Amino acid sequence: AGSAASSAADVQGTGAARPIDCNKVFVPADVAGILTARATISSDTLLGPGGCRFETAKGAIVTTYVGSDEDAQVTWNDVNATTDRRHYTPMSGVGDAAFWREAGASAWFLAKKGDEYCRVELGIPGGAGEETGRARGVDLAKRLGMLCTKAFAAT
Repeated sequence: AGSAASSAADVQGTGAARPIDCNKVFVPADVAGILTARATISSDTLLGPGGCRFETAKGAIVTTYVGSDEDAQVTWNDVNATTDRRHYTPMSGVGDAAFWREAGASAWFLAKKGDEYCRVELGIPGGAGEETGRARGVDLAKRLGMLCTKAFAAT
């Protein structure tokens, strides 16, 4: 059985993720068009020190994560260098390279800048669908990408 410290390290992977003060980097207006209901901003401890979470009262969630750890690199490589790539669309203007995907009420945006990786996810649980904005397609991708741009600037 592993210790609590080793379990936490297993969850966060190896490498570095610099802490982000989510309330200094982001403001609720950053998710306008992504979410329609008021969202609170907090650190996302499950994602690690580079993680932030926007959440509405009914549970619509946008998470951001930026770091250079192994988990972030594996996620990037999975999208960039495997057959999963066919599900993602390239996006210019964020970092050195970026990809996005929209599937139903969910969306993902991944970007790389130097040796740092950014991931933004939109998740809408049942009952929170009315809290999503009207942004879809490229407009949604641009809004998610702006969150990566702000996260990169903070690290």
